[in-house]
Amino acid sequence: MHYLIELVKSLGRLYNSLVPKASISKEKVSQVISLRKSGFSIKQIAKSLSIGVGTSSKYCEGVVVSSQGIKKLESRRFPSKVKSLEHKMLAEKVAEDLLGGKLSSRDLILISSALYWGEGTKRELNLINGDPKLTKVFLLGLIELGVPLPSIKISIRYYSNQDKNVLTKFWLSYLGLAESNLVGYEMVKSSYEDKLVHGMCRIRVAKSSVFHKTLLSIISKITSGSSIG
Repeated sequence: MHYLIELVKSLGRLYNSLVPKASISKEKVSQVISLRKSGFSIKQIAKSLSIGVGTSSKYCEGVVVSSQGIKKLESRRFPSKVKSLEHKMLAEKVAEDLLGGKLSSRDLILISSALYWGEGTKRELNLINGDPKLTKVFLLGLIELGVPLPSIKISIRYYSNQDKNVLTKFWLSYLGLAESNLVGYEMVKSSYEDKLVHGMCRIRVAKSSVFHKTLLSIISKITSGSSIG
């Protein structure tokens, strides 16, 4: 008898799987479309309306999801990407609040001092880098410190697959310097040639004794803690 009951149940399940299910009501179809437009996934719609995933998929096909709905879908599909974007927006807001408006002369001099501290050649006022933005900020700080433009000398380091004339035009234009500020070139072979698309620019200050000592003094005050607290 037990086997007979199980056989009847199996036949019933088979029958149910073969017989087409009745279509859902127009009201539910409308609900499916509405939920899909607002950004619900096919599985969420199926669970919410107690319908099959296949049925949900069928009536979602061709539905245009709203812009807000797309954001909802992406937030579920790519949570780490959304979180990263949120962190970026928060960081930008914090940076804006901290910096306020335009950087002051003092700000630029302190930044240049820090850049020289980390990147410069300590025996003279000299810094070489491949980042144009970093190099320009360092230059602006030197100008705010009082370094005259004619005293600023640059040389360009380039790689074997680069055109030094193209790099010269780029650096002089980007830094706002004249050809008289350019003093030389250095060609090198390196694995960095594909990464440093602008080569590298060295900024050196001629007759820099006073300015050099000033930057070193600023760094000394920072390290001693006399300017902190």
